Formats: sequence, structure tokens, C-alpha cells
Amino acid sequence: MWNSDSSGNTYQLGRHDFYSGSTLAWRWNCGSTSACNIDSETPTATLNHIRLYNGAGTDIDSESTGGVTINNSTGGGTGPFTVYGGSATYYDTKLFQIQNNGNGTANYLLRPSRPERQTTPAGR
Repeated sequence: MWNSDSSGNTYQLGRHDFYSGSTLAWRWNCGSTSACNIDSETPTATLNHIRLYNGAGTDIDSESTGGVTINNSTGGGTGPFTVYGGSATYYDTKLFQIQNNGNGTANYLLRPSRPERQTTPAGR
């Protein structure tokens, strides 16, 4: 169900189905207070690709043997992929980052679990 008020705000109940011709291809299902899903509905692979849980985690799943990719197009950004520690204590603590260094290779940052025990490789 879709409703618009006089201010232009819209309200939706249930899900959106996307068809390719007469075949159901994708489903955006946010008709629950527990999760919101973007699902592949093709006859060979029904799968939750993205599942957002209310007040909990987020799942991103590839399909079959395909991988999950980031910035995999000519219009993709050049910024890094960064994972933070989360919570009120570690929301701004970078745990892991991969960044394009400008020549097709990557720079990696991995925050050690015990910073006081950092070691440098032999010869440095």
C-alpha cells in the first residue's frame, strides 16, 4: 500500500516487486519491523542479498560463486573501504582499511589488537 499526504510525504506498507517482463526478478521487502531485505527472486536463485535488521546486524550476501564487490565499475569512487570498531567506545577506531594508492595496487591498514606489542619486521 502506498499513500502520499498533502506535504508530499509518502508511506509504504509491504514490499515492492520488480519484474523483468512477466518474471519476478527482485523484491524489496521491508514490511516487517525486524528486517528489511533486498532479494533476488529469479527461479534459480532466491536469496537475500542485503538484509538490514532493526537494532541488530546487517548481512550482505553474494549469489552462488559470485563475490561481493565494492567500487567495481568505471564510475566507482576512489575512496577507501574502512571498517570501524563500532559502539559508543570504538565508533571512530579504524580496525581495517584498504585504499587505492593511485597505481592499481592497494595500501592496507590493520590495527593490531594489542598496540603496545607492535613489532617491526627484521631488517627495518
